[in-house]
Amino acid sequence: MEISNECELRERLAEAQRWRFAFATLAANGRPLGIRFQDSNRGVNEADIHRTFARFQFPEILQTTFAASLRVEH
Repeated sequence: MEISNECELRERLAEAQRWRFAFATLAANGRPLGIRFQDSNRGVNEADIHRTFARFQFPEILQTTFAASLRVEH
């Protein structure tokens, strides 16, 4: 097996990891920075959150934390 442009591949994979880490951090701790995720319909759809977070391979605890943050009064 051969990987062409391995440096580019490594860089893109690192970017994906940084993106996931940054989102996870902001989803869990963004409130003090004024970053909030709000559910304007006041109806958190746990299944949609689970599917989306699973698609990007986020841990279950982040899914739970994120869903709970949508329920908090702003």
